[in-house]
Amino acid sequence: MAVATFNPTGYGYGTAPSYTGPSLAQALRPGATTRIKPVFENDSEAFASPTIGHYLGAFGNILGGVSKFQTSNVQADEYEYQGNLAIAEAFRDASIIREEGRNFAATQSLQFIGSGVELQGSALITIAQTMKYAETEAQATEAKGKAQQRMAYKQAGVTRNEGRAALVGGIIKGVASFATVGV
Repeated sequence: MAVATFNPTGYGYGTAPSYTGPSLAQALRPGATTRIKPVFENDSEAFASPTIGHYLGAFGNILGGVSKFQTSNVQADEYEYQGNLAIAEAFRDASIIREEGRNFAATQSLQFIGSGVELQGSALITIAQTMKYAETEAQATEAKGKAQQRMAYKQAGVTRNEGRAALVGGIIKGVASFATVGV
């Protein structure tokens, strides 16, 4: 196995980084057996003091977590709003279905009476079935709306939990960044 060296600081003040060994393309190709080893002029370069970049990176991790947390809360509120709209729409539709069922049953009654049929026996059963079908359809519409609302609220909960996890992860990542630079 060949060993290549890479000096990130060059060999003195103001010099460019240097690399010795096989070509970089050969060293980095899949299956290459060359190992790239960093070389520092002294050991203190390997553990450089924290720079503004380290601090910005750490704060960036924390702020990224806070941003994700805030975004997820806004999105969760939107899911809840959609759930509330779904249930309101379902109850409105159910009310319309019930009203249409009553109107149709009343129309049937008038048609029976207009044809000389007394409202008893099979005519009365037909009207009762019309009302029953309308009520069943209205209840199904309400149940669908409730299910959509529950699903939206569960999605909101998942989204809020993801936001909390991102917040905690960002804080931990930021603190770990501080810890690794010796702060």
